[in-house]
Amino acid sequence: MTGSDRAMHTLAQELAHPPSLDVARMTTAIAYQLRRETDAAHEQAEALIDLSTEQGFALYGAIGGILSAGARTAFGARAEQIGQIRQDLVAVRETGSVVWEPYFLGLLADAYVPGRAGRGGACHPGRSPGGRAAYGTTLGGGGAVPSPGEPPPAAAGDTAGGGGSLVPAGPGLRPSPGGEIARAAGRDEPQ
Repeated sequence: MTGSDRAMHTLAQELAHPPSLDVARMTTAIAYQLRRETDAAHEQAEALIDLSTEQGFALYGAIGGILSAGARTAFGARAEQIGQIRQDLVAVRETGSVVWEPYFLGLLADAYVPGRAGRGGACHPGRSPGGRAAYGTTLGGGGAVPSPGEPPPAAAGDTAGGGGSLVPAGPGLRPSPGGEIARAAGRDEPQ
């Protein structure tokens, strides 16, 4: 844990305020995932689950389940972890919370792509732990980081385990809302 992580946990414990400790554990687990420290992320997520279960906090228990499963995908058993993430996404939605859903869907998407599992929703191979990519290195979508002043290369489209394209080809095109990730998360694609 970094100094600021320790300070946040210490303050939450001194206040004897379990919701603050849940938030501290959640944000620390996410920070570890983004830094690709899978073991530490898993540890914090499990501690979040334990505290949330003890205190009866359904939202943070489900969030802990998502973060834990997202970290465990790096250790294998991806299909099982994908099921756990999907189940806990439903539980989070049942509480009415959507704030962290984009990050959680990123974890779900990463779990579907071999070699990306457990890296955190915003990490890409080719980026340093500080998050910067060198010019000409490839990112998760297979494209290269353009040099300053160059237009970005067209995306060829990522696929998830032999499924359809998650990203359409061509510069400036974005996937439609829903698609493979929404179906994987248990939501129907909009008509």
